[in-house]
Amino acid sequence: MKQINYILSFIMVLLISLAILMLSSTLVLRMSATYVYHFNDSQAVLDIPYSVKGGEMADEISGYLTSFSSDKFQVYEDNGKYKDPLYNSTEQEVMRQVRKVLNIELGLGLLSMGLFVAIYVHFWRRGSTKALRNRGYLAIGITVACILVRVILVCNKTFRHWLYGQWIGIKLPKDSLLVMVLGDPMFKTYALFASLVALIFAGIFAYVNMRLTKQERIFY
Repeated sequence: MKQINYILSFIMVLLISLAILMLSSTLVLRMSATYVYHFNDSQAVLDIPYSVKGGEMADEISGYLTSFSSDKFQVYEDNGKYKDPLYNSTEQEVMRQVRKVLNIELGLGLLSMGLFVAIYVHFWRRGSTKALRNRGYLAIGITVACILVRVILVCNKTFRHWLYGQWIGIKLPKDSLLVMVLGDPMFKTYALFASLVALIFAGIFAYVNMRLTKQERIFY
């Protein structure tokens, strides 16, 4: 029984680290603020041959990736009485696949969090507060290390292309509007925001864990 609990405690550590990484990633890629920052920093929207504001483009991207509807992704340019669509069917399919991947990431993140909570409650009810505190320190260390590894991998062009090929697999020409808007240097914004959100999540976990495992003092 002790051996099983020992294994469970390390599974718990991996689960919370996995949950923090996945939830921070999917949250950042769904937030309008991420794209607003990217457009302001890169001036990507100003370089495209259409009259669309960065905030509008960001809201449309965020709204689509957050939605679970069957509607296709599209942004329109207002030309007086008419609204012209900007993205073609191939680009729409890319965004559909991106949303699918984000939904999978969200599901795995929530599943990891749920399993972590179940194991954590199991140990907490047993009164294993010291073990939970020690595993908490280990989880924070592993999470920070994983955040650094994620930044390094995301900043690697070869890895980004490989990841895109594995998860999306739809080739777009270099002059594609979607490439112009969400291509490089979007990865820098993602790395920055995902790291910040992950560190916030890790900080919240560290605080809650310390509060729950705080040892009662006998002498003051």
